[in-house]
Amino acid sequence: MREDEGLADRATFVVDPQGIIQAIEVTAEGIGRDASDLLRKIKAAQYVASHPGEVCPG
Repeated sequence: MREDEGLADRATFVVDPQGIIQAIEVTAEGIGRDASDLLRKIKAAQYVASHPGEVCPG
């Protein structure tokens, strides 16, 4: 929060069931966030967790 400017920074964290942060995204003011991209990141984290040693398919 930047109270002097009246702005709040926005961030999204993807946390796995063990409490480990798997992805972080911080967006600058005026840039919106996209729910479909957040879902893509969650699905990617789930895939990687269930397929050790592999990368998420593109």
